[in-house]
Amino acid sequence: MHLRLPLPTVHGRADDQQAEAPSRRSLAARLSAPAALRVRVPGRAFAAITVAPALLAVAWLLPGTGMLLAGRLRAVPMVIVFAPLAVALCYFAMGRLPTRWPRFGEAEPEPARAGARPKADASAVALLAMLAIAAGFGVWQAVLRSEQVFVTSDPGVYLQYGYWIAGHGTARIPESASAFGGAQGLDFATPGFTVSGGSITPSFLPGLPLVLAGGAWLRGLSGALLMPAVLGGCAVLSFAGLVGRLCGVWWGVAGELVLAVGLPEVYTSRSPFSEPLVQVLLFGGLCLFIDSL
Repeated sequence: MHLRLPLPTVHGRADDQQAEAPSRRSLAARLSAPAALRVRVPGRAFAAITVAPALLAVAWLLPGTGMLLAGRLRAVPMVIVFAPLAVALCYFAMGRLPTRWPRFGEAEPEPARAGARPKADASAVALLAMLAIAAGFGVWQAVLRSEQVFVTSDPGVYLQYGYWIAGHGTARIPESASAFGGAQGLDFATPGFTVSGGSITPSFLPGLPLVLAGGAWLRGLSGALLMPAVLGGCAVLSFAGLVGRLCGVWWGVAGELVLAVGLPEVYTSRSPFSEPLVQVLLFGGLCLFIDSL
């Protein structure tokens, strides 16, 4: 005796399978990664941390340039202007950061219903790895920093420039032949400095010297020599933010590590070069530009 059972209807099977597919893919994505790597943080945390160095640099350079042009650069007024300006910049810039990028968080679960907003989170382990690489790079450069004090190349010019404005508040250095015994025929024009109207003026822009002046206010010459390492750590962190926005968070970690072990980055982060500060502003500016889109 053969028992015939009615076949299930096929009407709506495709729709049901399509509805179940996202949840199956989400479950597979969750099961494929270790539990430690599934810890998530808000995407805004990744965005805010990677643009913070550029915003703080702008908040420091804007009032510092004005005070230096006026010949009244002082530590206390500088901090009084910097603190509220930094808070305002971070508040307005980070208040409208996006929560998702085209290649950001590919493995995140899809929304449960049509029209739902996708989750905006990032791997906490990746974000911690970015911070650890930036901090480790900064400490590494600080321990092996170079002390190019004499004016023989760009680092010496930047260091003397920053140390002078930290103590005198102006970029103009008066000529003083008596300091050298009043010998005749002295020429005060050296590499990186020009003589005009009885005073010596640095030929470089004041961006990096203003940052070095901040270090000099904290710990004198040794504090100024530590600032390149700080800028180097901020530069690799800003680069990680740029790569993370374009390619994914874990690719940002990889890009940051590659930049941190590269010889040009290591060399310029151990001496007062302007390149790390330029990188902070460039990469941070590109991150803000991407966020605006």
